[in-house]
Amino acid sequence: MAASGAADMQAVVLASQQPLWPINDGMASALLPVLNRPLLFYQLALLERAGFVEAFVAVAKEDFKQVAGYVKEEHPGPLRGRCHLHCVEALDGDYDAAVLRELSAAGANGHAAPDAELELNPNLDLTSTPEAPTARPKLDRDFVLLAAPVVAEGCLRQLADLFRAETADLAFVLRAPPVAPDDAKRRKKRDEGADELHALCPETNRCVYQHVMDDADGEDGESGRLVIPKALLKRNRQLRWSVNHHDVGIYVVASWVPKFLETAEGELITSIQRELVPYLINHQFRGPAPFGGAAVLAASRPASVEASVRAGTDG
Repeated sequence: MAASGAADMQAVVLASQQPLWPINDGMASALLPVLNRPLLFYQLALLERAGFVEAFVAVAKEDFKQVAGYVKEEHPGPLRGRCHLHCVEALDGDYDAAVLRELSAAGANGHAAPDAELELNPNLDLTSTPEAPTARPKLDRDFVLLAAPVVAEGCLRQLADLFRAETADLAFVLRAPPVAPDDAKRRKKRDEGADELHALCPETNRCVYQHVMDDADGEDGESGRLVIPKALLKRNRQLRWSVNHHDVGIYVVASWVPKFLETAEGELITSIQRELVPYLINHQFRGPAPFGGAAVLAASRPASVEASVRAGTDG
């Protein structure tokens, strides 16, 4: 639960595993230091600045003991000792959608980590309700989701306000870094991994299309081709198409989304950023409910986002 713009919302943090060997050899990726603070500190601090006093923290089994020790004993903020830990076999960007599905259906497993080999300290209480340590808090309301390590100033309250004002199903932050003139060629060069194509409507603050480019580089299976729905172009006469904006992994999500992931169609989705977010964006105009008419909003500049910001501004 949180105050102000994020009132009555829940919060989920993914303490993702990052392929950074040998830098993180023997250390949980979420605890790697940045400016003498663990990465997880910045995620929790972002929630704390928005008024959150509880949060779900999903963590991979091999990192569980280290992360549990940090959130229980070492984190300096109000969320210390008030995080509901959820242990999963592995946690990376390709298979993280299951976390939302599990938190909604069964709740945070806390002490009940899936492997006895974790050898958890029996006195280490990982829940925020010591009088009922076996209770499993569930994800059952609209929620803020921090799906990637991020170091950002406070933007969650404004994003939550935008989410509520537009009765949206998804609101998220896009980052468009400034580019100097001599970097023009660098902008055209594809980064390793996945690039993103966004169709942004400045007048409505809405993201109406997203495509994550993979090695195939085409939705129809043919390399180099991208299929854009004709109905999308008819519905939106003025769009800004951008490959320079980047989804930083900060979201406000409607409560029905984890339940959708439990359906036959939703079970096919494995990745939050690469599959779930594009799915929600590209289905927002399709009926029946819960998709019909729902808005998907994008706010630029995570460090200084305002409620009135227009999507797709580089300025």
